[in-house]
Amino acid sequence: MTRRERVFPAGIALFAAMCCLLASGATGNGARVALVAWGLNNAGQLGLGHTSDVHKPEFVPTFYPKRVRGLAAGGSEEGEDGEGGFSLILTSEDTVYAFGCNEYGQLGVGDNEERRSMVPLALSRREKIAKVAAGGSFAVVLTEKGRVYTWGRNNAGQLGQGDFRDRNAPAIVSAGGLEKVTVADVAAGSDFVVALTRSGQIWCWGSNERGQLGQGDMGGFSNVPREVKAGSLRGVKFSKLAAGSTHCLALSRTGEVYTWGGNAQGQLGLGDLEDRGLPMAIMHRFSRSRVDAVAAGAEHSVALTEKGEVFTFGSNRCGLLGHGGRGGGEEAVSLPRLVDAVKGVRVQAGARATAVGVRSGKAFVWGCNDRGQLGLGDLEPRATPTLLPASKKSPLVHFAIGAAHVLAASEAGDLLAWGRNVDAELGLAYSSTGELKPALVASNSSSAITQICTGGHAYEQQGHAVCRTESGSVFSWGWNAFGQLGLGSITKHVSAPARLHDLEGPKVARLLSCGQYNTAAYVERSRMGPYTWGPNYSGQLGHNYLRLGPITRPTRLDQFKTTAFAQIRLGYNHALGLTERGDLYVWGSNMHGQLGLGDTKDRTKPSRLTLPGGGRVRSIAAGAFSSFASTEDNVTYAWGYNENGELGLGEGYDRNSPQRLKELAGKAVTRLVCGAYHTFAVEDGGKVHGWGSNDHGQLGLGHTGGIAAPTLVEGAPRPMKVLGKFGLETFAAGNSHTVLVSENGTVYSWGRNDHGQLGVGKEWVTVTTPMALEGVRARGVVAAASHNLAVAEVPDGGAGGI
Repeated sequence: MTRRERVFPAGIALFAAMCCLLASGATGNGARVALVAWGLNNAGQLGLGHTSDVHKPEFVPTFYPKRVRGLAAGGSEEGEDGEGGFSLILTSEDTVYAFGCNEYGQLGVGDNEERRSMVPLALSRREKIAKVAAGGSFAVVLTEKGRVYTWGRNNAGQLGQGDFRDRNAPAIVSAGGLEKVTVADVAAGSDFVVALTRSGQIWCWGSNERGQLGQGDMGGFSNVPREVKAGSLRGVKFSKLAAGSTHCLALSRTGEVYTWGGNAQGQLGLGDLEDRGLPMAIMHRFSRSRVDAVAAGAEHSVALTEKGEVFTFGSNRCGLLGHGGRGGGEEAVSLPRLVDAVKGVRVQAGARATAVGVRSGKAFVWGCNDRGQLGLGDLEPRATPTLLPASKKSPLVHFAIGAAHVLAASEAGDLLAWGRNVDAELGLAYSSTGELKPALVASNSSSAITQICTGGHAYEQQGHAVCRTESGSVFSWGWNAFGQLGLGSITKHVSAPARLHDLEGPKVARLLSCGQYNTAAYVERSRMGPYTWGPNYSGQLGHNYLRLGPITRPTRLDQFKTTAFAQIRLGYNHALGLTERGDLYVWGSNMHGQLGLGDTKDRTKPSRLTLPGGGRVRSIAAGAFSSFASTEDNVTYAWGYNENGELGLGEGYDRNSPQRLKELAGKAVTRLVCGAYHTFAVEDGGKVHGWGSNDHGQLGLGHTGGIAAPTLVEGAPRPMKVLGKFGLETFAAGNSHTVLVSENGTVYSWGRNDHGQLGVGKEWVTVTTPMALEGVRARGVVAAASHNLAVAEVPDGGAGGI
């Protein structure tokens, strides 16, 4: 027997590595939950930001709850020498996530491919991370032990590795003697780094074009760290650093500010426009107050005093210095000048924008706004501090301003981004090329998924998915060749979750359903009713017309604008809808009689289907070309395609009208679950019956023989009940596999595993009886084709390597 043909029974323990990846978390409503995915990923249907198959469950970063404790925004201004934007996120679990431009490996993920959503870096878990910093096309990480790691572009030696070779993965800086000191702070300029040791000394490396290395000369570079000893630094100990495009600011422990490097706009605050190759103390007394913090933009600088006073100097383009009309239209201010409109507790500067956080947690912004980097909803510059509305909802505790994009983390745990998104630096997948207002990237509060569906069965089994989070955000990802993601466009695929704004507030999506190419949602508030989108060549959207091109945005079925729906199920190209009153509607393709209307004529408009016994419908399901319904008087019906015995009638003829399933007569079937060509019925007491195609053991009966009538699956655990009116599904089936969440939250899978859809590793096996995924505790699961998505509890201490 070959590896490909081996059959594994239930009870075999899952590989020990699974336990390490997803150790069981605490039960109960208070546990953190996140989305996990595994299986076929050829269209990015797993939402992991790539298209490689996954053989064991992995957390989807977008929906993994994170507490942000550090941010960095890289890139440089647009233009001939502009470098693409990218972002780094440091979480309290000591994980660094990256997304955006990756031309030089600046994301540190081991390759040079752009990422459109958060991807974790493979940094050593032995050291806690203290800070992340980003330059033009490179990045820096500082650990709590004082070690420095760098990666990305290295054309000027800015990685400090003693060479000029780019790196796409983190490498420790051990050249030049830096390994002999303990680093306490780092800052990244356009193509240089400045570091501060715990003993108060300063080291620099990289480009020295404008004297920014502080060695007394101009031009050249250093590809190894060098201590800054010259100038007026003798005996001075420093506490904080900031780096602009080509200049540096250092704050001494006694509150004085020293500057050096480029000074074409007066950003050194020394009263002239001459570059300095040696650190010089700013003699301005800052209202005789001690300076507590410094920040640097591309060509301007900010100083914050202990009294909360904000001083700015340097380039005043677009009102960058925040002086309003008092600047008299000056392009450059070479001495510190008070911004009298605001008092702050923290300051942040980017290439062409400035932000100040005040004691209440609100933030004020000003400067250039050509890419919406002020987050005010327009492109107008501001020359005076202007309240950022997003900071009123929840205080912003972390800020990072890049060349043209901004990241911020709120006290509530929201990660926000706005400004330019040309290189996916906002982490918003394909939603836009820019955002004028803060957009939610990820959140502790929105990580919990309340609704999810996934679809796709035919051709190369590409799939797509749609989900809604607790906060009301809706995301879609995966195959989009037919507009099934609802994003208003057609693309090959979207491999990371993208915001589906059309189904967000004031709308509230309560039901989501995914078919082969189509998607549907039931909206409970604001223009209530079912919405459908995707191709409509057989009328499967139910809009009472045929359309050659797909409908790429959610569009309401006006026939039901006052009708409440309880269930919507989509097959390959037909649909079933069950109202709250128990009425059953069908529409779409009817080639195999799957609409149950007594003929094989397609319907472009939903038609009412009355079952022969006339009972109130309790549950519905749709296979690829078949349909099922169970009633409250304990009768189960099937109709449509039947070549594989998927109707459960004991023979293989299609039926164009509902037929009773004798084996289920009198049984209270509360749930019907369909794969493409196999079906399950779940009784009220939890017993599971299966029938249909079984060539890979997908019925869980211990063999691979076909079953033409409902048969008790004795090895199937009792499925977890669906909680609430619109709860998460806990039992699902794909083309040739099945997955189930048991009452205690354990995930079981069985059937085919050629793409890792069983979650048991790379072994190419067939499992013919339910097999537990040890260590995974889930609250819901969906499946299609050869992939799965599950809402699982996050283990205590985080997910580790994800």
